[in-house]
Amino acid sequence: FCYAQTINISGVVKDKSGNELQGANVRLGITDLKTTTGADGSFTLSSSTSAVKYPLKKKSNAETPFLVLNNGRFSFSTSEISNFTLRIYNITGQLLRSQTSILMPGAHSIPLPNRAHGIYLCQITLNGRSFVFKNISTVFSRENLPTAITSEYSIKKASEAEPFEDALLVSMDGYYLSRLVITNPDTTDIQISMTPLITGSVTDIEGNVYRTVTFGSQEWTIDNFRSSRLNDNTIIPLVTDSAAWVTTNSPAYCFYDNSTDSVKNKKFGALYNWYTINTGKLAPSGWHVPSDAEWDTLQNYLISNGYNYDGSTTENLIAIAMASKTDWDTFTVVGAPGQNQEMNNSSGFSALPGGHRNSEGSFDGMGRNAHFWCTTESEFDSTLAYDHEIYHYFWYLGKLPFSKKLGSSVRLVKDK
Repeated sequence: FCYAQTINISGVVKDKSGNELQGANVRLGITDLKTTTGADGSFTLSSSTSAVKYPLKKKSNAETPFLVLNNGRFSFSTSEISNFTLRIYNITGQLLRSQTSILMPGAHSIPLPNRAHGIYLCQITLNGRSFVFKNISTVFSRENLPTAITSEYSIKKASEAEPFEDALLVSMDGYYLSRLVITNPDTTDIQISMTPLITGSVTDIEGNVYRTVTFGSQEWTIDNFRSSRLNDNTIIPLVTDSAAWVTTNSPAYCFYDNSTDSVKNKKFGALYNWYTINTGKLAPSGWHVPSDAEWDTLQNYLISNGYNYDGSTTENLIAIAMASKTDWDTFTVVGAPGQNQEMNNSSGFSALPGGHRNSEGSFDGMGRNAHFWCTTESEFDSTLAYDHEIYHYFWYLGKLPFSKKLGSSVRLVKDK
């Protein structure tokens, strides 16, 4: 929602010792104004345009969804003449179709165009407000997820706008995110004090060193694991042949596209099947591959501490906070890692889009996704285990059960 608003917010960013910090990223989470601090640590966010995004109050769960998807049709109502755009992308980010309409006030029901078998991303823009969802098309049927799409902010006319409220988010490499709620669009002399990341390291049996960062009660590695041996010195088979990968039901690892580039392999790490994880011997002593519950703990910490792309502290909008600042394919969805990589990685988790190896033995996803195993098996299918993932086109940390033959990256958590 847009309306005329003058914003003038300024201040200084310093470290805990009182030293000014140059180059910190400063932005308003919802209004999406952004800048970086100067040599003296100062910043100014200003706008007097008539197209400022206004951070309206969130809707309660009891309210009717703004946009409903049911039986392949979008249903919604507008109170004014509206610009409607529907764009359909494939999972590589290629635009397949775009249609734009001018809608009169009233109720509308628009069919979702039929697509061939596959997974597609649908982006709906209505008067500048954007919604994205995944559409799974099969030959005989189409399953649309989710069945209802709810706007994060309720619709109000400009004359009914709530008092200004936004989150000022300050991030910089080597520091935890600083979040401050702003209720006055004309606020000056803000003093931001940045807390340095609690960092460390851990070394595997081969002497590879992995950086670590503490998030709340957990200490995580922020580099992908790459040891070719278990912690008891047992060699993990390096499987390069696709057919052999498919038939392997025991520990195995590889590098993406069977790379022999030592620099690239150090950066992106190795891809392990879940049978390697299940040995319980991959991590060095005092460390372990995280469970699904431990991933949830990390997710909840990041959400509650303001790492969502809009600065909110509910829902799962943390992908850009976890994604690295480099190597992601471009994608234009707000809050997605591929949109503006300079704004990524405010948490320091540094998830790289290293791709994965399919259970069929082929490689896929370099530049588009980061997959991480956990120790937890699927409760529905003994051939599956849970994997947590970040995609270049989505704003959340995902979780899905995958074949145990999947080749996926690995991060570690310190024992308590």
